[in-house]
This record gives sequence, C-alpha cells and structure tokens, in this order.
Amino acid sequence: MKWVFFFVVMAACLLLGTAMVLIDHGVIRDSAICGVGALVGFLIAYQMQSRYTILDD
Repeated sequence: MKWVFFFVVMAACLLLGTAMVLIDHGVIRDSAICGVGALVGFLIAYQMQSRYTILDD
C-alpha cells in the first residue's frame, strides 16, 4: 500500500507542475484541469495517509 501512496503523491506533484507550466504559457483550460487533478490526487493521498496504518511501516 505504501507504493500506491507514493505513486499517488508523485502523480499529484507531476500534475501540479504541469499546471504551473501551462498557466505560464497561457493555457488556462488545461492548467485548470491539471490543477483539479492535482487537488484530487492530494486529497486521495491524505485519505490514504489517515486511513491506512500500513503506511506507518
């Protein structure tokens, strides 16, 4: 379960970075989609961190 958690966090960070690059280039719609995806990824990671005690290992 720990590797799934790390994958979700890395995917959320990648989406957040993509959103920042896209907003810099003026692509607002795609940046908003990536930003929402990053927010959902961070919320999933938070839920996993608070729910599963297997991540403590």
